[in-house]
Amino acid sequence: MLKKLTKDHLHKKFKRLFDNIIGVNEQQAAMAMKAYQVNINGLMYYVGRAQVSDIDEILDIERAVYNGATPWNKQAFISELHRKHDRLYLVIRKDDQLIAFIGSSYSRGTKDMHITNIAVLPGWQCRGIGSFLLNVIIDKARQINACQVSLEVRVSNTKAHKVYSELGFESQGISAGYYFGDHEDALKMALLLSEDKN
Repeated sequence: MLKKLTKDHLHKKFKRLFDNIIGVNEQQAAMAMKAYQVNINGLMYYVGRAQVSDIDEILDIERAVYNGATPWNKQAFISELHRKHDRLYLVIRKDDQLIAFIGSSYSRGTKDMHITNIAVLPGWQCRGIGSFLLNVIIDKARQINACQVSLEVRVSNTKAHKVYSELGFESQGISAGYYFGDHEDALKMALLLSEDKN
């Protein structure tokens, strides 16, 4: 037997659908970002949203940082970059060379901005570039009313632990065998934003 849809029921159903569409559109607008130049510790860089045409250079950075390996392949990056409503990937260039990138995903359900990956070419590390990218994602998370920014980091990467801790990230426990290949454990970290909103 078919359920008779009342006017009120149809109105509620339409409102939910409309709210979901508007919510996605507002979120996509919030995740939008125009390219700009920035001064980081006295040097000028170009910051912009990652494009599919940047992927080969992003993979080169991964190889340089991860001893020739690419934790993410080209198809994974293509898939991520096409999801503009809930993904934000940024690149930094110096004199037209891509030297760093960061990726993040946003969950409306959990209000979590999750940093999926970040890497800086070895020759450009310890210049504030990674911290700058993290702060851009943190600022974006605040703009879209995220409750937290989260990430995983290798337990052996103590240099990164220090950077994250200085930005306010706190340990949330260990994910055993998290990393593909060597099965190294990951330290889960999060920066809670709900308490510091203005």
